[in-house]
Amino acid sequence: MATNNYSAQGCIPVRRVRNNDSLSISIESTQPLFQGVDANNDNATPFPNWETDDSARPILTPVVKSAKGNIVSLSNHQWKYGDTPLVFSGSTSGSFQLTGDGKFGMDANGRLKIFKNLASSSSTSSDTLTYSGTAKIGDSSTQDVSGFVTILIQPMGNNSYMGWITANRSILTDAPNENTATLSASFGLSTTELTDFSAKRKNSAGEVL
Repeated sequence: MATNNYSAQGCIPVRRVRNNDSLSISIESTQPLFQGVDANNDNATPFPNWETDDSARPILTPVVKSAKGNIVSLSNHQWKYGDTPLVFSGSTSGSFQLTGDGKFGMDANGRLKIFKNLASSSSTSSDTLTYSGTAKIGDSSTQDVSGFVTILIQPMGNNSYMGWITANRSILTDAPNENTATLSASFGLSTTELTDFSAKRKNSAGEVL
């Protein structure tokens, strides 16, 4: 029986600014950026169902850190889904102003919330969400920053298993409460999340932690 090894990787863009500081940007999500769908069923409901389950809807937060520990604020928030700029001119849901189709919402801090399903039987390819904005370091210099995340959309059948790991932060610093991360494992079968499973954590050498 063949063994399948899966890995995930990402990058954190780094920008050097005029005061010899360096900025790193990441986009953190409250939920896995994943949807599975049965591509052979036109009426299939993606999993997780972002259309109806508010607790499963991801909220994406752009996070910019200074290498020198300076305070960084963000403004001029913009998002794109694939190559399409998102225009937030629709109604509001809580603190989020929605796009015209109601799929996405952005709040005053630049956070993006996904309100509707992105996967369907006719949409089974992964895509990206890209953030761009202006970072202000302390009270002085500014720098344009951007970063992206991938929305993984996976065709699935009745016997398809999936697993994912979520982290409460993607950048570790020496600041209090920012030098550790909590990793949580989840597992699903087709469109159902499983609760009865066990997970082993291994380091890069393959040793069980």
